[in-house]
Amino acid sequence: MSELVVASRDEEPVAVAGRPTFFRNLRWLVSYQGSRWIIGFLMGAWMARVLGPTDYGVLAAASAAAGIAWCGVELGMKQVLIVELSRRHRIAHLLAGTAAKLWMLSGVFFTLLAACWNGLSEGPPRVPWWVFWATMTPLLLMFFQIHNFWEEASHRAFVAARNRMAGYLSAAVIRLGCLLGLPTVTALAWTNASEHVVSGTLGAVFGKRRRRSVWLSGWDNRIAWSLLSRGALVMVGQVGMLTLLRVDTIMLEDIRGKTDTGIYSAAVRLSEMAYLIAPMIITVLLPRIAALVKSNREDLVKLEAQGAGLMTSVGFVATLGLVVAGPLTIRWLFGSDYAAASPVLVIHALSVIPLFMMEWRAAVLIAMDRARLGAIVCLAAAGLNIMLNMIWIPTHGPLGAAWATVVSYTVGGFAATWLLPGFRWLAVSQAKSLLTPVRWLTSPRCEWSRWSQG
Repeated sequence: MSELVVASRDEEPVAVAGRPTFFRNLRWLVSYQGSRWIIGFLMGAWMARVLGPTDYGVLAAASAAAGIAWCGVELGMKQVLIVELSRRHRIAHLLAGTAAKLWMLSGVFFTLLAACWNGLSEGPPRVPWWVFWATMTPLLLMFFQIHNFWEEASHRAFVAARNRMAGYLSAAVIRLGCLLGLPTVTALAWTNASEHVVSGTLGAVFGKRRRRSVWLSGWDNRIAWSLLSRGALVMVGQVGMLTLLRVDTIMLEDIRGKTDTGIYSAAVRLSEMAYLIAPMIITVLLPRIAALVKSNREDLVKLEAQGAGLMTSVGFVATLGLVVAGPLTIRWLFGSDYAAASPVLVIHALSVIPLFMMEWRAAVLIAMDRARLGAIVCLAAAGLNIMLNMIWIPTHGPLGAAWATVVSYTVGGFAATWLLPGFRWLAVSQAKSLLTPVRWLTSPRCEWSRWSQG
């Protein structure tokens, strides 16, 4: 089992956040994500109408490329860093400073690598250069988000959520101004960078109030090596996960063109509104899982089962909402040009619960220092996704890409868990979690009492 290369005296008992703190964090995270859902959904639909399927496809392709590049920039260290910051208060400044410097270097390196991909194409660049740099700027600023990650590790996710909400609302105001006065794909692409500037700056301000170094100046060679070696396994899994999430958009653009990409992206945009729920739940529960790994196996298994049940229940509600209301919403908000996105959305919605299970399992494996297993599963699922896309996109277009997503997520999220050595209990937990929505429907009071007191 891989451990951080630091003497045991640096470790100290970490108090698990109580229920009041848990619900405070959850309230702020729900508020933040709710703001993103409502404002992002309405403004995104407006933006899709203004740009049209072709330009909207350009913006979607740029975002997909940035999402895949993000895997390299992040180096798989985010959740590892949160786990270690929650465990090791005495060396937290060294952990944060070391991670910041590594992310500065990786941001520059992978952004330049993505620029080579964009420029080395026959004819014009795949993505217009100003749009490309706009979508890549957040990657260069990722190191500045460490203050917010530190708050999450300290069971203060509500502070990070407030900072990110302020950043998102600021970007939304700028985006609204662009839609009214400068509705071009380049201007709209740059509004996303402003969100990261504001949220990172606020994180630094609150970090200074808590007597942390604004510029995260610490460094330790042993910590750097440990973060890189452990993060490499997570990064491999994230490459697989981001490939699952983004490669279909890029393959559609190459095989079927920008218009089909815009149609598919409109459907994916709605379904990915539901995808935002999983990281929110993981943000709240991961520090608690990390604190229980080496102290109380029974409570760890119990908390994992509660998390899996929560993921499945919320995923079921999201899937039902997308299937019932999604097609009407597309016709109403996006317009007749995006009518073909409705059946794509209905199919894509079926991937929500499997994706939630995959992300929750990956977080648990990271906390238990078994990230390698999660990485193997994600890569296998990504390979299956690419193969299915190659077969189905040429003949079925966006519908084929949607079915490829559902099949690969289901195999990677559920079936593969039974093959993980020593984690049959996790597969059983996933299977049992599928009954949780039924319990919520038949006896909601009993289920709420059992969950809140667990």
